[in-house]
Order: sequence, then C-alpha cells, then structure tokens
Amino acid sequence: MAHTNFEDCVISIYEFLHNLNLPYMIIGGLAGSVLGEPRTTLDIDMLLFTKPDNLPEFLARAKRFGFKFENSLALKNAKEKLCFQMEYGTVTVDCLLAETLFESEALFRKIQIKIGKFKIYFPSPEDFILMKLLVGREKDILDVKNVILRHKNDLDVPYMKDWAEKLQKLAKDIPLSHRLAELLK
Repeated sequence: MAHTNFEDCVISIYEFLHNLNLPYMIIGGLAGSVLGEPRTTLDIDMLLFTKPDNLPEFLARAKRFGFKFENSLALKNAKEKLCFQMEYGTVTVDCLLAETLFESEALFRKIQIKIGKFKIYFPSPEDFILMKLLVGREKDILDVKNVILRHKNDLDVPYMKDWAEKLQKLAKDIPLSHRLAELLK
C-alpha cells in the first residue's frame, strides 16, 4: 500500500529520531488526533530534547536523511526562538527545543502509541492538555476538549492543576488555571 506524503513524513521522523536515539515527542495537531479526536493537520510538530550545541550535527544528519531546510536559518531560529522548521516533501515539520522543567517532566511521562508497525512517542493526555492550554488558540482549546472527553475517567487532575499553577507564574497573561478548571467541568 502506498503512503501519502504525510504518512511518509511521520515514518521518516520516527526512523530518523529512532536511529539517533534522540528523545522526542510528537505534539500539535497529530498528537491531538491520536489522543483526542482526529482532525486535519498539514504539519507535524515535535518537541526535541537536545542541547543547542548538538544542533549542527542533528541538522547535518537530518539533511542526509532527506529533510530540507536552510541550515543557517534553522540554527538562528533555534538559538533565538527555540524552534525551527524543516520540510519533508510537501510537509512542514516544526521542531521545538525543550528547555523547561515542565517539558522535562512531560518527557518522563511520555507514552508510546503504536501507529502501523511503529511505536511513536506522544505526551501524556495531561501534558498535552497543558501544552495546548499554554498556546490557547481556538483549535487548541478544541483539542483539549476532545482529549478531556476521551480520557475523562483516567486524567490525573491534581497533576494538571499543580502544573497549571506553576506554569501560570511563568505565563502571567494566560489564565491557565482558570481555563483548566472551566474545561474540566
């Protein structure tokens, strides 16, 4: 069976990161589709756990693996914004660099979900909810609602409330604790 370009990209990301033995999680719309309700997404978002000093080697290996990007721009964006983009065929891959204690905790709590013959890492439903609430766009809130509906009896609510309070201190303009409480009703 032929794969779509999107499926090829997911498989390539898995194979690439697995071969590097680099900790990662797929986040964003694809994670929302897997953890909650399927929805259309045109890109793949991943959270990478690597040090900035390792990025030149990471990018060199990504290029050899078939990912396309402008090297100096990727390095500049990684340094200044903690994110950069690559492309695989027609699919954009948004790479975010983990740096916070929350992201480290999310890595520790990550889950593996089998997609086809591959076991791919995703955040736990609780960590995904918190990540999406931090961004807070309309589609993020819809993803949160769908994950809550799907996992409502299994969610670690005290864990989410604790992290919402901690993250609230960092993101002062986002009513994170309030949003979480409203969505859990």
